[in-house]
Amino acid sequence: MIRLVIILIVPTLLSFQENEWRLDKDKNEIQVYTREVEGFPIRQFRASSQTSAPLEAIEQLFREISDYPSWMPDVSGSQLLEQPADNAYIYYLQIDSPFPVQDRDLVARMTFEYLSENVLRITYENLPDHYPAQSRHTRITYFKGYWEFTRAEGQTIIQNQFLSDPGGSVPSWVVNSFMASNPYNTVLALKKQIE
Repeated sequence: MIRLVIILIVPTLLSFQENEWRLDKDKNEIQVYTREVEGFPIRQFRASSQTSAPLEAIEQLFREISDYPSWMPDVSGSQLLEQPADNAYIYYLQIDSPFPVQDRDLVARMTFEYLSENVLRITYENLPDHYPAQSRHTRITYFKGYWEFTRAEGQTIIQNQFLSDPGGSVPSWVVNSFMASNPYNTVLALKKQIE
């Protein structure tokens, strides 16, 4: 009898410990999922879609850092700071925020890696102290994630996953209420740019 109780209860307890992805937006063949992360006030997001564009076109688009404001939603400025390796860039980004919230900025290292011939992963590491603080911007001090593009059968599968904290005095519930819209708009803009 005790063994039966353990068999029934343990899976239930494990499911409470895991934070499941929740589908928050499904539109224009773009899905955005979010989930709670233990000990972190902001929900993590994962966006997915697909495009006919080849990996080479996508890689080239992401390497053109100065062009980010022309296609990335809410990005008002972007600047290459260093290129420590052929596959790595350190850059500075300015992000417009809706009034009355102060605009944000971030500094990140972006690294390109082919996990196989048909899988390109672009990872991001936050470097908040790598560039001087700007008086008109609140620095994003936690920013981690990746883009992954997998080429298969004439299509490229898009995966985008990030966890970040915008910092400052914006309540986490406000950030979480808009968590699905920014990744959706970014993936939509990416597809329009490369297709």
